[in-house]
Amino acid sequence: MRSVPVLLLLSLTASPIRSVAAEGAPKQNAPASQSAKPISIKNLSCGQYLKLPDDIRPMVAAWVHGFYYRQSGNDAWVLDPDRARSVLGALNDACKDAPGASFRYKFGEVLQKISAKGSP
Repeated sequence: MRSVPVLLLLSLTASPIRSVAAEGAPKQNAPASQSAKPISIKNLSCGQYLKLPDDIRPMVAAWVHGFYYRQSGNDAWVLDPDRARSVLGALNDACKDAPGASFRYKFGEVLQKISAKGSP
């Protein structure tokens, strides 16, 4: 007789777990044919960068910053949102002025200019 209530209790407990797991599963919003294509950063021009979707440009900038212009020390683990916004704004402006320029090198120039302004 004990096994029936235990089985009933187990089945009741397992049901909500299955529904929560199904809700947490990632949903595919777009078919594979409409998925974003990989972006080659090495030869990306400023004009190509500006044509990227608005939600992708900050990711590309963050990737380039981490790969080419990474910092060392404890400050590398600190994100200053205001500084990041100013860098992205300056980067977008610089790329609009020189759409044929290499994006990664233009990014380096922007970082140097912003660092020079912040120095006493």
